[in-house]
Amino acid sequence: MIIPPRKDAVLSDEAATSPTQRDVHITAVQTGGRFQWKRESGYYLQSHAENVFFRYKTMFGGRLRARRDEAQQREAALGCAVLNRMRELGRPPSYPVG
Repeated sequence: MIIPPRKDAVLSDEAATSPTQRDVHITAVQTGGRFQWKRESGYYLQSHAENVFFRYKTMFGGRLRARRDEAQQREAALGCAVLNRMRELGRPPSYPVG
């Protein structure tokens, strides 16, 4: 799980000798900026995954209704297929410009 450091985050005392993962993230934000850090650290991928689960739970609820494993797998696959189809239908047509 990747959590961005606060804007006023300060390096730890041991940052020069043995930096923690948090220290590395703070240094990366200070040198390249927050936008670049989010791209390089994979923060946006995590954000997209969380967004997908939010949409699934909003549409179909937070639990599966089927009792057996096979039926739960089918239910989850069907829900994902419905979400993908809705996304395809809602996407505007795109074409290259220029």
